[in-house]
Amino acid sequence: MISFRNVEFMYPNSRKKILDSASFNVAKGDFAVIKGSTGSGKSTILHLLSCEARAMSGEIHSGPFEISTIKRKHIPAYRRTIGCIFQDFKLLEEKTVAENVAFTLEVQRTFKSDMISKKVEEVLERVGVANERSSFPRELSEGSKQRAAIGRALVGEPLLLIADGAASQLDDETASSIFGLLASENIRGMTILLTTSTERFFSAFPKSAKYFELRDGKVDGFLPVS
Repeated sequence: MISFRNVEFMYPNSRKKILDSASFNVAKGDFAVIKGSTGSGKSTILHLLSCEARAMSGEIHSGPFEISTIKRKHIPAYRRTIGCIFQDFKLLEEKTVAENVAFTLEVQRTFKSDMISKKVEEVLERVGVANERSSFPRELSEGSKQRAAIGRALVGEPLLLIADGAASQLDDETASSIFGLLASENIRGMTILLTTSTERFFSAFPKSAKYFELRDGKVDGFLPVS
């Protein structure tokens, strides 16, 4: 599903490689976790996967796409195969929860309004914010904002869900429930890749989860201490 092969990345005007011949693989249906300290490059990996950044060298594959060399005109089609969850939620403040979730489908212009409404309602129920469908982001708790953001990522039925620091702004109880939600989506067959800077939520992840650590630009697999 995801393959990084000797990927190198450096930000402009920097002398330090964020990724230095980084290689790892995530199979279809995996629940994969990348742990690393702040500034280690976790977000960079997700930016590369979402085509918000381009590697200096190496190969990156996501599903049938070779995104290290993808042409600009093919990026929209690729992005429709992935769902993204961000640390700061990136909800549209002038739209309600339901409108935020629907927006993902509206920009694709491939669904009629009645189908969009049906898919949105199903997803809102799934992620637990159906009762807040008419609320605006400013009216939501941090946990509800994250659930709404997850709903927006899921409504397009992506093959891959990537989450950047999904619990960074949440208390432990709320974070555990969010990770439980992601684990349930993984059970449904979705491939999930998330980043974290701590091991304290590992108990909420599936027992079959695959773990990686990002350090000094390299990605290595590891087994967490039970």
